[in-house]
Amino acid sequence: MLAFLPLWVSGPLSSSAAWKVLLRCWLACFVSFVILLPNASLRTMGAQGFFALLTSLFLPPYLPVQLTIFLLSTLMLGLLVIAVRDQAHILNVTAQIQASIQSNPLFQADPSLAQNVAVFDGLFLDVRATAVYGGFLIIGALISGLIRAYAPKLLFMSIFGTIGPFCARVPPSMFTHHLGGGPAVPCEAVHPAELDRDLHRALYGHRDNHDDICVPQTMSHAMMDNLAEQLQRLQTMVERQDDVLAARPEDLTPEAPIIAQLKALRILAITTQQQLSATSGLISLEFSWGKWNGDDVRSLEAPTVALITRIDCLLNFDTLAGSARLGPPSAATDPGASTASLADTRWHETYLLRSIHTRNATLEAAHGVRPDDVLPLLCTATGERRATTVGALAAVRAQIAHVNRTRWRRDAAGDIARTSAVDAASVRLEDAIRDFTARGRMELLAPFLPLLEVAAKEGQGTGDGTPALPLRCYVFAANIVAVAEAAQAFVGRAGHWVEALEGEIVGAHGRTVAVETRHCARGQVGRREKDYRRDPDSRSPTNAFQKLMHLIHHFYLWTKTAEAIV
Repeated sequence: MLAFLPLWVSGPLSSSAAWKVLLRCWLACFVSFVILLPNASLRTMGAQGFFALLTSLFLPPYLPVQLTIFLLSTLMLGLLVIAVRDQAHILNVTAQIQASIQSNPLFQADPSLAQNVAVFDGLFLDVRATAVYGGFLIIGALISGLIRAYAPKLLFMSIFGTIGPFCARVPPSMFTHHLGGGPAVPCEAVHPAELDRDLHRALYGHRDNHDDICVPQTMSHAMMDNLAEQLQRLQTMVERQDDVLAARPEDLTPEAPIIAQLKALRILAITTQQQLSATSGLISLEFSWGKWNGDDVRSLEAPTVALITRIDCLLNFDTLAGSARLGPPSAATDPGASTASLADTRWHETYLLRSIHTRNATLEAAHGVRPDDVLPLLCTATGERRATTVGALAAVRAQIAHVNRTRWRRDAAGDIARTSAVDAASVRLEDAIRDFTARGRMELLAPFLPLLEVAAKEGQGTGDGTPALPLRCYVFAANIVAVAEAAQAFVGRAGHWVEALEGEIVGAHGRTVAVETRHCARGQVGRREKDYRRDPDSRSPTNAFQKLMHLIHHFYLWTKTAEAIV
């Protein structure tokens, strides 16, 4: 039944982490109503219950424990501004207002007039509080400016962050606490210190207790859970390539269910990875006991991004496969008919693009290498690599879920089973890549050999270079190879059976992969560099004075950038 629902509905329904978040949020709202409904608790904790209810609605306890504490700790900045106020000065001004009320009949008729006069006379001004508030205002304006310069998409956030302090700051004399008597102002007026204390208690006591007591979750646990969900999405995207290769042309339109699902998975994977990258910087700061520390979990971020990028390339072929296929395969194809059909389907393109696509369609039809002709062979030649890639991703996802589930307890048998499964999946993936390089690659290239020979003869006769060839189907095979290699690198990192040595990586069953040789084949510099004498002036700063001048120099260079001017 979940297959007929959209991903944003079926995903949370099938995720245990989403049900835990729902339980925490529901319990937070329920406790807030329990505080507000009884008269005894309402009289004792009325303000705190009100703010707890607002907190449960606007800031639900859906974040990990450490991230929640970090976000709520920013509230202490406002409390520090209140704390530096001179309480003796406030009491002195309050006494002066009370004396003026008792001595002035006009103030006795309207006590609020006395506090208004005190505000306009500047009796409540405090140098220390003003200085601290100004410092926070300068820092906040700088942060908002940096957000506006380096993250233009958060423009409205920076604008509201700049004007927020001016809208939220209210003169403290406008509250009844300073009058010491009955309510001289409307009932909604609350002293800012009491307001901050109530809000502070509501946020810390209400939300943090739910995060700590009701199904607690650390940042490492949350990131590994999200990583397992990411691997499930990527595994699904690779599995759906079987349906793409076996689909009919009308089933691969941009509005088709297969293409729509792949696009939705792609957007969800990229968005989730951006969220993980934004919060992964704090994972190494938390105090968490488990089999993997924060650095181990964070080391999976780069291989995951590479894997998402490689799998994303498959969607380009899936999108273009439907528009490139002109009908059922046929041995006797009329090039003129194919050209006319292609011109009709590409009426919205420019003349140059239409000419290029027409030429490619003519060559494909003449040599029998149209997508409909080559896709069966493409499905057979790349089937083993796709299957081994899916198996490797499934094995790694099972291992990450197992480590995350047993992070606080021992399970030697489960650890051995998961490690053996990842090891075996890595071996099968490596064998599939080697087999395709030796045999499958040539099988897939066989239909294109006549076309390549004709193109080579034409290039030799005219003296020009080889013209652009319609090798779209072969690009799919190249992308599958890239996906398999990215999956192999991810398996090596996540399985912890890869150990970095000098110049090579030791794999499963004693296999070695010359990583440095592969990465340095295009002129890149490896870890083994030859020692040479350097210019003394180009050395990195060593003492405190050099480091200070280095920072000043970089700040001077930053002032010349466009972001600093903005």
